[in-house]
Amino acid sequence: MEIKKIVVASIVFCVAALGMEISAASACATEEINPSLAAKKSKEKWDELFKAGLFTADGEKASLADLKKKKYVGIYCSASWCGPCVLFTPKLIEFYNANSSKIEIVLLGADKTQKATFDYMKAHKMPWLAMDKASPEARGYLSRHGIRGIPNFMVFDKAGKLVVENGTDLAAVRKAIGGK
Repeated sequence: MEIKKIVVASIVFCVAALGMEISAASACATEEINPSLAAKKSKEKWDELFKAGLFTADGEKASLADLKKKKYVGIYCSASWCGPCVLFTPKLIEFYNANSSKIEIVLLGADKTQKATFDYMKAHKMPWLAMDKASPEARGYLSRHGIRGIPNFMVFDKAGKLVVENGTDLAAVRKAIGGK
């Protein structure tokens, strides 16, 4: 596995390129996200990306049909051990609650296990769904979009076209989706 070195506040963390695990469990590494031009022009295919399924915080299978009813889909890469993620999550929940008629959010967790991801969702009362973090489709998504750090939130339209690359800027997301 390729190892990337990222400098954050003068501390070097080694981040596994696809696993998003870092050597210091209490810190979170982030870097500028720069997806390739091909990824920006390509469209996510929801049936393929969520082939391994969508799940509630209780681990129950959820329907892809519900996701397809929304005009936008946001993919949120986050983990319980990431300080900036824990700070951003309540803001994203507030945003989601105000805009849930327009957007569905799917968590791609970076915790060690799917159970830990579900526990994170429950602890923070995340109202959205999660995807299988260990699936080849999840790893493909991370690779296509050059995601190396978290939190990361990207917003796509219903057809899978990238609409907002830096979704942690919720003002930009509100503007793009005509939200509150």
